[in-house]
Parts: sequence; C-alpha cells; structure tokens
Amino acid sequence: TISALGGRALVAITSVMLNFEHSELPAYDMPPHLVSEQIRVAVQECRPKAVKVGLVRDPQTIALLPGHLASLGNRVMVPSIVDSYGRCILSPEAMHAWMEHLLPLASLLILRVSEAEIMLGCSISTDSDMLQAASELRARGAKAVLMRGGKMNEGYLTALLMHEDGHRFFSSRNTIGWQRHGVAGALSSAIATRYAYGDTTEQA
Repeated sequence: TISALGGRALVAITSVMLNFEHSELPAYDMPPHLVSEQIRVAVQECRPKAVKVGLVRDPQTIALLPGHLASLGNRVMVPSIVDSYGRCILSPEAMHAWMEHLLPLASLLILRVSEAEIMLGCSISTDSDMLQAASELRARGAKAVLMRGGKMNEGYLTALLMHEDGHRFFSSRNTIGWQRHGVAGALSSAIATRYAYGDTTEQA
C-alpha cells in the first residue's frame, strides 16, 4: 500500500502469525531486543515522516517503543486487539501496556468498535456511544480516533473520525468488506503515507 502511494516502506517485524478462520492463532513474537534494533536502524538510516504501529503483542516490546517513536511525528496506532474473525489476540497485560505506553503517542488511533468495547470495558450500540467512546480514548491521550465497523443502522456500517477540530461520521453499504482480513492494515498504511505527504488527519 505504501509503495503504491509512492512512499518508501521501512519495516520492523514484531510478530509472525497464521491468521485463518480455522487456525488456532499460532504466533511467534519477535524478542524485544530484535524489534528495538530493527526500529533503531530504520530511524537512524532514514528518519521516517510517519510511523504506523500495528500488531505488537509482547508487553516488554510495547514498553520499549516510545523511546524510539516519541520524537517522530504522525504516529498511526492500530492495536489489533481482535482479528478479522473476532478472536482476541492481545493478552490483558499487552492491552494494559498499549493503554499506558502507545495510546498517548497516537496522532491517530484506528480500531474497530468491538475493540473499543474491549479496551474501555463498555458497550457501543449507538452513534452517541461511539462519540462517548472516542471522547474517552482522546481523553486518554490519542490526538484523533477513527473507530470503524459500527452496525448502528440496518444494512450499513458506520465509522467515526474524531479529532481536535470536531468529528465526522462515515457510512457504507459494504457490510462485508470492512470485516475482511487486512483492511485495517491497508487503511492505516495509506493514512500514514498521506500523513508523510503533509495531509491533515481528515484529508489522510
């Protein structure tokens, strides 16, 4: 996605996971020092204009990331709490580490409604609930929040973007496409790339 938009992708592998509907989610999390060194080299050799953080499951690794990323702008955070089949893939310890170390760094936090429910321990079933949840996530440090996949109206999916200048709802009749594996990865990579080109949050 980044290359297709004309950007240069620098990658630090954090976790290798087999994500299929009938798999048992076998995963191997890279040792924290290897993740840390990958990021250090990437930042040193080509200081990125935007950063996207996706699946990171090891609490120790999560705690190391702010030291590498705090000085870089435009940080898109995608906690990947559940997979595209609705299975939780973060431990409670990893979730706590995300809330403590990475949420406050987010220029934009991208998550599903179901993930916001888990993160905040609440139920989200109306537009007002989405607004309340996004407000709470911003109060916890995220500069902006994009919450997607809400099923508030029959036949539609709802997304909410909330940032410092206000909020905007988006609706889609494509009720299947939002659930497919890889959507969040492509969307967040595209947004990070547009950030690097100088777009505002809403433009990106």
